Amino acid sequence: MAQFARPDGDVTVSAGWVKQVGGSASLGDLYTAVDEVTPDASDFVGSDTTSGSFYECSLGDVIDPGVSTGHVVRYSNSKSSSAGKTIDNLIELRQGATVIASWNHLNISNVATQHNQTLTAAQADAITDYPDLRLRTTVTISGGGAGRSLYLHWAEFEVPDGGGTPPPLTPPGAFFPFFP
Repeated sequence: MAQFARPDGDVTVSAGWVKQVGGSASLGDLYTAVDEVTPDASDFVGSDTTSGSFYECSLGDVIDPGVSTGHVVRYSNSKSSSAGKTIDNLIELRQGATVIASWNHLNISNVATQHNQTLTAAQADAITDYPDLRLRTTVTISGGGAGRSLYLHWAEFEVPDGGGTPPPLTPPGAFFPFFP
């Protein structure tokens, strides 16, 4: 089994970010547009057309699994329309202000694309406070043409069940065999 941490709050948001749910844009509780269990490309949080803007959400609490494997960050992103300006997207898994891992996607498509990022053992071991994990997305806009926005459609962080692997069971009499 696995544990899943999905967005459960907005931490830091640059001006101009909105959520799109059910065809209408709104402010506030942006995380509700990216917290679903099954990815949904029709809802998202979207940046304005300003380079350097960012959105950071907290992730739901998971228990330290006690192992360095099986830590996977998943998310889906796109830009608002084909052509126009180039959109680059930096995604960071953070513990508080500390960057645990980051991935930079250059010239992203206008088609929602899912990314699955497996943490290295060193990155997983750097996590000391699982309830303080956050996901931050930053947009870099360049080139000519019409302005474009970054869309983050969905995100989750998967880790193995908490507590690590239980010790093997010792059969009765293994330590004190009976000899007549």
